[in-house]
Amino acid sequence: MIYVDMTGRCGNQFFQYAFARKLMLLNPSQPLHINFYNVERWRKKLNDDTFSDQLQYFNVLLYSSALTQEDAVTKYGSIKQRKAFKNYQLKRKIANKFKIKSIHKLALHSLNKNSIYREDECKDNILLPAKTDNIFIKGYFEDPKYFDDIRDILLKEFTPIYPRKDKNKELYEIIDARESVCVSFRVWNDISDNAKETKHRAVCDDKYYRAAILKMKELHPDAVFIVFSNDVQWVKDNFEFPGEVHFENGTDEIWEKMRLMYSCKHFIMSTSTFCWWAQYLCRNDKKTVIAPDRWTNGDITPSKLLLDDWIKI
Repeated sequence: MIYVDMTGRCGNQFFQYAFARKLMLLNPSQPLHINFYNVERWRKKLNDDTFSDQLQYFNVLLYSSALTQEDAVTKYGSIKQRKAFKNYQLKRKIANKFKIKSIHKLALHSLNKNSIYREDECKDNILLPAKTDNIFIKGYFEDPKYFDDIRDILLKEFTPIYPRKDKNKELYEIIDARESVCVSFRVWNDISDNAKETKHRAVCDDKYYRAAILKMKELHPDAVFIVFSNDVQWVKDNFEFPGEVHFENGTDEIWEKMRLMYSCKHFIMSTSTFCWWAQYLCRNDKKTVIAPDRWTNGDITPSKLLLDDWIKI
């Protein structure tokens, strides 16, 4: 069994599934099991139904699921895996107490050798072929190195199971026929009541968007801007666009919004994993992607989500 302790919304779920999918290719006889307990916990905490199983709306492989809180390694792991996990927990406590990162890294590496893929503070997981009957995954795995070589598979499996919605026919026609630019505005006012956390996430300010829009228009004079946001009215009230602009109405299901976005030919990014996947799933090999030069404020290490061929502002 490949056991995924899932967390986050659609973009986060895509990263975790993509990592698991790579492991499934290495272990084709293993069934996939996903526990959405932490997703459900956040849904209740924030009263936000987008925290739910979003994979069910896409052409992913068959998986069993659960919503129960459990210690998966203790319940399903081998004696060797349980021992490795206890050793990891002890070393993690020591590393955190004395601020010795090398101990934590060694503990994570030991987990990986025992097919327990846990990505936390060190964010340095090494992808190794699994050698046991059960494989455990917990973390975000926000790095395309884990799955870039199976992109063709993900393009198919992250296609919605439902056809394009009739109400978006005109918008799709514009997106398909024109030099369409997906502009993603992510307003970070819903993740926390902690002002410090919100400031940490709110990288894309007015200055960034205005510079990115002008740069895209310079590179693609025929650009038609297609705006997506978790607060469409805020965008309408605060921004003007050079030339033609259209707004997604904000009422589409997650799967339809993802398809609308990845159908565009170019991208102005927000620091949203949902937007990241839209550009990754785009079928235009000559796409232009403009992004901020950092993923969060205060980062010392550059994010692996900021790809080399993007234009950074």
